[in-house]
Amino acid sequence: VTRLPGAPARGNVVIVLNQQAPASVGSNTLFVGNGQEFRTEFAYTARLSQDAISSETDRLLLPLGDGTYGFTIPVVAVTAGVAGMLKRGTTLSAVVPFQHFVKAYAAADFTDGFDAETNADLIDKLESGMAIRAWSNRVSADALLRNQTAFERILQTSIIGYGDVEMQRDQRSLFPI
Repeated sequence: VTRLPGAPARGNVVIVLNQQAPASVGSNTLFVGNGQEFRTEFAYTARLSQDAISSETDRLLLPLGDGTYGFTIPVVAVTAGVAGMLKRGTTLSAVVPFQHFVKAYAAADFTDGFDAETNADLIDKLESGMAIRAWSNRVSADALLRNQTAFERILQTSIIGYGDVEMQRDQRSLFPI
């Protein structure tokens, strides 16, 4: 059983401007939302037309329908943990506002935020650490899933089987088998 380190949350933020004008967001620009700090990893530039986009960090400035304009950029939480997992629509503010900036908000739910495992978490993992990795019971099925790299950070499993309350259908059906 090994301790998994924490990971920062990541997500996309819509930057809203009050004018249809080119704008730049510098590398390491800080935004604050729900008491957490988020930063850009690269510099991004809002362009007025598709023809003006020349690099991966250029973004097309689009009308939002309410007299404002917006473009989307990725940000990453400054500190690791689930506290940075913003929900879609959460408002962020720029620590140092830039020209034409009105507001920013989360374009979708943030992902990848994970708290570093505590000693209590490790104790909870001991049982699955010793279990055989097979589909034979709840503990070993959980161990099998967590042994896969893609699933090592799953928060919880729910395995339902014989005798569980959820399995009433096998006892109360037209054919009680």
